[in-house]
Amino acid sequence: MKKRILVLDAFTNGHEAVLAFIQRQGWAETDCEIVFCGTHPNVFKHLTEGPAYAVVPIRNSIAGEVTEVTKHLALFRETGYDLRERDRLDLQINTSVKQPAVEVMLESKAQIVGLHPMFRPEMPFDGQTVVACPARLTAPDWKTWVVNMLTATRAQIKWSTPAEHDGYMTTVQVIPHLGNLTSALLITEAGVSVSESLAFTSPFYRVMFSLMGRLVSQSPDLYTSIVMENPETLTMLERRIAIEQRLVQMIRDKDQAAFEELFAQANVHFGPDVTKEANELFMRILGVLSTLYGKNSVTLEFSKAQSRPGLLERISRVFSERQINLTGINSVALDGQRLQFTISFEQSRTSDGVHRALEEIEEWSDPRVKVLN
Repeated sequence: MKKRILVLDAFTNGHEAVLAFIQRQGWAETDCEIVFCGTHPNVFKHLTEGPAYAVVPIRNSIAGEVTEVTKHLALFRETGYDLRERDRLDLQINTSVKQPAVEVMLESKAQIVGLHPMFRPEMPFDGQTVVACPARLTAPDWKTWVVNMLTATRAQIKWSTPAEHDGYMTTVQVIPHLGNLTSALLITEAGVSVSESLAFTSPFYRVMFSLMGRLVSQSPDLYTSIVMENPETLTMLERRIAIEQRLVQMIRDKDQAAFEELFAQANVHFGPDVTKEANELFMRILGVLSTLYGKNSVTLEFSKAQSRPGLLERISRVFSERQINLTGINSVALDGQRLQFTISFEQSRTSDGVHRALEEIEEWSDPRVKVLN
């Protein structure tokens, strides 16, 4: 019989956490049955069906690193989940549909708050969005603690109800994910070479390409629950199909006026403030793309362990001393180990001054910097 391993949250790092757990136990993956539960109640339901291990990935939560619970959760089969404590705070974290799980948790007397960090687990909280859904937060001490804890993360906190949260997840998760998947499948089924298409790319397509590529490169488990468990998915998908059928008819009839009217309708609904912000953001993205892919750009890579305050200033000084004007700087952390600075110049990438500056940087012993292009 295979060992059943229950995974609480497939939306962040559930798959990698359970594989790491299996490896630490010295088991073969083929000897294990991995069950993605999605919510605490589903974990408890599966535990009543027989022996199981559980891996609860919470790296994206306030709680910190991945926590494995095996013997502790197994006890629930004998003792049940304690729903009686009045002084407890239960946080329901990460699931994209809050209301069903929160309703079960409200059977207890505990304080109940749903949290949904809207970003990848390896990203810092600072500046990111966390949706907080206080289903029951009446105890003054716990209310103060929750507010202070969320404030300390420096994230953008959006207070909501579970029902409102679930409704907006249709808009901010289901619609974009299905749209990107549909576009990726159109390209796939048309047999278009993606790599070759990038030689013809516009900035808009490159942004769209990055969204599609990121989506299809990840585990489908991440998106299956988001799409399948949202009760509004079918309604939105049917509405999308209806819109596309209207588009088909307009294009078949070459009805230019009707086609342009669709743009006008959407523009009015979005409003001038939103479209202004969207255009400004797109211009910023173009600036980043220009730095990343411009002919007069270079990428410097070094290990995260060697990162220290003043490093970017030190690099900039090397170019400044040679009268080289920097037009853009982009930094990114890759795989938790490598950091990259991509820098663009006003001067030619092949100029003598740029060449000598890069040579000097490569000769550093601390930190060791690799020039990638």
